[in-house]
Amino acid sequence: MSRIILARLVQLCFTLLGVFAVLFAITRLSGDPVALLLGPSATTEQIALLRGAMGFDRPLWQQFLGELQGALQLDFGQSLRGGQAALPLAFTHLAVSLQLVAGALVFAVVMAVPIGVAAAVWPRSLVSRLLMAVAFLGQAVPIFFSAPLLILLLGVSWQLLPTSGWESPAHAVMPVVALGLGLMAKVARVVRAQMLEVLAQDYVRTARSKGLSLTQIVLVHALRNSMVPTVTVIGADLGQLIGSAVLTETIFAVPGLGFMLLTAALARDYPLLQAGIFLTAVFVVALNLAADLICAALDPRIRGAEARR
Repeated sequence: MSRIILARLVQLCFTLLGVFAVLFAITRLSGDPVALLLGPSATTEQIALLRGAMGFDRPLWQQFLGELQGALQLDFGQSLRGGQAALPLAFTHLAVSLQLVAGALVFAVVMAVPIGVAAAVWPRSLVSRLLMAVAFLGQAVPIFFSAPLLILLLGVSWQLLPTSGWESPAHAVMPVVALGLGLMAKVARVVRAQMLEVLAQDYVRTARSKGLSLTQIVLVHALRNSMVPTVTVIGADLGQLIGSAVLTETIFAVPGLGFMLLTAALARDYPLLQAGIFLTAVFVVALNLAADLICAALDPRIRGAEARR
């Protein structure tokens, strides 16, 4: 287990360094934030003065090393727009995104596991076919279609839920469902496929011959062994889930990290953008580490393979 943690920590360092370098290059190619801040009426002298005050007049390699040194000290400077410290401001938005992603993940797992298990236990039934049809539809429909559809039906036509904001649990229902729908559909299909494979194993037939009930076989034997690939799929899709949160937060006006990153990119707010991307990278690697640890806890073969390395 310690080898997994150490390997992921090393991966985290290299990932953050690569992300920081790519982000620095992209932001510098996107345009001059000083001209955007001062507006079209600014004179050349005003632009040059502000560039010098912000350090944008230095060579690029000096800017990179200076910002990298600050990042190692968890100091990304101040937001060019609001003048607030970039990292605490990004943390504030991250808390909202964590709630959104966690809610979508819980929704996806709680809905997908029973659907996948039911579809595997009764594979040729009408219920199984209907459930799989829902799963195929959920995975095929993109967020930019499902989110406006939810707003149109639940918010505008039926007026059951608020259409934007993040002030109450009611505001979270539609963003959570829209974000978790695709993952729910994919996990349901994976659970069904793995359950079908596990239920065909010899030890399951032995359990049936011993007189164990279907509930005992499914919950005690089959479900646990089918969850390792499922957790792996969830961990691999967490990055895509976080990326989709940007669009979800924009559609529903959720003040999360994705919405903040979009605003910072449009405003060329380098410090805030770097702080937000840094937190996003840490978040993704941490979630992948959690998925690896859960897989190792569920499957002793993974722990044995890591111990032999």
